[in-house]
Amino acid sequence: MMMHELLTKIDLFLAETGMKPSRFGRRFMGDPSFVSGLRSGSRECLPSTSHKLIEKMEAAQKPARLLTTGGES
Repeated sequence: MMMHELLTKIDLFLAETGMKPSRFGRRFMGDPSFVSGLRSGSRECLPSTSHKLIEKMEAAQKPARLLTTGGES
């Protein structure tokens, strides 16, 4: 996955959840500067790490989707 695609997914997650980038980085990567590093280009993310990160974001959103849709999506 290209870095801009990962950032797009992260930005969408942040917009949908209202989570701050530093909290996202701390929660999912153990590093509050993770998102700012990706945005500035000073940090890269291996494909395997990107995949795991996307899985974590999807798992975190699933309970919220169940509440808003009233069932499986």
